Amino acid sequence: PGVDRHRATVGLAPLAETIATARAAAQSDGAPPPEEWEASSSVLDALAREVGWRE
Repeated sequence: PGVDRHRATVGLAPLAETIATARAAAQSDGAPPPEEWEASSSVLDALAREVGWRE
C-alpha cells in the first residue's frame, strides 16, 4: 500500500510490522492498558476537532 511505500522512502519498516512489534512489546511488559483510555481518547479527539486538526 501507499503508506508502506512512503515509509520505505524514509527508511521505516512497514506499518503492520511496526504495529506488531509495539503490540508484542506491550504484551511482554505485562502492563494492562490504561484504565481511562477511552475517556482520555475522547478528550484528545475533541481537542483535535476544536483546533481544526480533524473534521
